[in-house]
Amino acid sequence: MDMSNMSMDSTPDNVNTPYGAAFCGVLAGFIALLTLRRTTLAAIRSFNKRSYYRKLGKEEQITNKPKNSIYHKLENLIINKFSWTPYLGSYTLLPPLGGILIACALVSTIVPLLLLNVDLKLNSDRAGFISLAMIPFIFATTGKSSALVLLTGISHVQLNYMHRLLGTAIMATTTVHMSYMLTAWWPFPSFYRSQVATPKVHYGLVAYSSLCFIFFFSLYPIRRYCYGLFVSTHFLFLVFIIAAGHHTPYGMRYIATGIILYIINVLAGWFVNTYLTRARVHILEGECTRLVINSDMKHEAGQHVYICIPKISPFEWHPFTITSASKDTDCVELHAKVAGNYTRHLNSFQDGDEITLFVAGPYGSGSSNLGSHESSIIIAGGSGITFAIRHLKELADLSLEPSMSTTQSVTFAWCVRQPEHLSWFEDDIADCLQSFKESGVSVSVDLYISRPDPDQTCQSKLAYDNRVQYHVGQRVIPRQLIRDAAHNESAGIGIYVCGPSSLNSCAANAVACFSSLNKANIDFRREAFEY
Repeated sequence: MDMSNMSMDSTPDNVNTPYGAAFCGVLAGFIALLTLRRTTLAAIRSFNKRSYYRKLGKEEQITNKPKNSIYHKLENLIINKFSWTPYLGSYTLLPPLGGILIACALVSTIVPLLLLNVDLKLNSDRAGFISLAMIPFIFATTGKSSALVLLTGISHVQLNYMHRLLGTAIMATTTVHMSYMLTAWWPFPSFYRSQVATPKVHYGLVAYSSLCFIFFFSLYPIRRYCYGLFVSTHFLFLVFIIAAGHHTPYGMRYIATGIILYIINVLAGWFVNTYLTRARVHILEGECTRLVINSDMKHEAGQHVYICIPKISPFEWHPFTITSASKDTDCVELHAKVAGNYTRHLNSFQDGDEITLFVAGPYGSGSSNLGSHESSIIIAGGSGITFAIRHLKELADLSLEPSMSTTQSVTFAWCVRQPEHLSWFEDDIADCLQSFKESGVSVSVDLYISRPDPDQTCQSKLAYDNRVQYHVGQRVIPRQLIRDAAHNESAGIGIYVCGPSSLNSCAANAVACFSSLNKANIDFRREAFEY
């Protein structure tokens, strides 16, 4: 029966409707659990803070007091263990263990609902209803200012993993729906031809084809090397929702919900955190560009912004980590190493040029507890220095205010390919070393040059500081640094890592290995600069 002209108010009950609703209920319950966790922890922190103030009877105290509660240590232990990531050489093979478990949980939710009390050869619509139920959550996990970020406290980067996971799942269930349907019709040629000729099936095939295009052009190699193509093909979602809405009237309630959530996310992104401003361009050695943006935004270490430069492309937005410290209230600094067409165009501006750009952010969960650990380890690889240098600056500033920091030692490691790359943040590192010297914090800086030019000598003001060690022709090994800190420290350790996937995975696996309730509490954060 062709029901494409029926409205969602007139759709009769369907035997598959409860299974789609059950899927929505499971995901909504998971979101509610994360929201409850965030709300409860926020209330506990607020209560403990007020109690701590009353107990001291004064406002000047160590505000970055180490969090050594059993719950905090247990949660950190679980997160650290689940951060273990399988990798081979320079390639990450799979998501972290936590991501794998989330994928398994999604599969274990879908498969029973797909197979319970049904023969898919006779009722392939079951797979179709589960596919429809995913649509609102796929739309809800899009955008940088998603309502889910506000509710759960999860960053949009982590939500993007859920978006890709649900995208893969809907691709699988729609394939099951279509293949079982066509297979059931195939033995009856005349019936097959009559069904394929109906508008309902035409719309279904159009929806499936557009979904296939979106899925294929969202695979990692295309996202990584043809980002513009990835973004362009995503606009086929308009074709998908229109065709799916005409394919079945049961889809309208899910599609309408998804569209509303998407519109909220888009409006929030444009009108809450986006503005037009000016920036000055500075061209550095080693194909690096520094942008100094006129902005008084408040931000934390580890956060990033998205920028759109109309002179380069009015439609492309790219993320860059904020490298200026929070004390710089009148400007925001970004650094961009040439790694693609967009950053190459950015590097082609003349030194000192002023440009107009859109800025959206800041985004990401900042390292708000920076300075609350006795020992901090910061590891960077290549362009990952933009994440690392901000943490080093913040620790240096906090160390000058004893009431704001408990840090006693800092280990900083940065691996680059060529010596000239060190010049990007040479002055910043020197300033941080001076601040640590004044505050009495023990600090060691290890600079690794993996591919040195034998005809080039390293001339740096840092070379005369005995706290700085150069390692030529070597790469940083996170496991050694983390192992030594975990065995030697009895109090908290903060570990901050950003670099290629292999460096991040190596650090995550070391943290997973050395984390224990009986050892120092490890707060671990890694950031990837690969999309």
